[in-house]
Amino acid sequence: MSETNAINMRSRIKELKKTAHMERTASKHLRKLNQTEAQEMAFKLERSSLKKLELAESLKVHLRLDALSVYKVEIAKRVRKGEYKNYAYWYASWRTDEKVKTVYIGPINKMSFEDAFKKARKLKAKDLDLDL
Repeated sequence: MSETNAINMRSRIKELKKTAHMERTASKHLRKLNQTEAQEMAFKLERSSLKKLELAESLKVHLRLDALSVYKVEIAKRVRKGEYKNYAYWYASWRTDEKVKTVYIGPINKMSFEDAFKKARKLKAKDLDLDL
């Protein structure tokens, strides 16, 4: 994910949380009124607020999963005396707390960058015990 997309997603999460908070506050004020229309509107606002908070949480999880680096590594291995063969592999790395975790994804000739990125997201989700 590019940096501008990440910034846009973070601002969208903030906006959703702020709107949900305002709706919840309005709902509390409407519940104090003894009119049925106000009670119905309060219920709708409360439900909308919960949906926005759920959406913000799911965006937060996707943002966290996309915060990883996929890159290729070339290794020269000795085949015979004096002969070397170059191999290229996809690797991914991400932060977990204070440490950087690096994971082997697969050979470059068997998968594209997009496939490697998808596999890296799955591995990161598994590592962090998150659902995709």
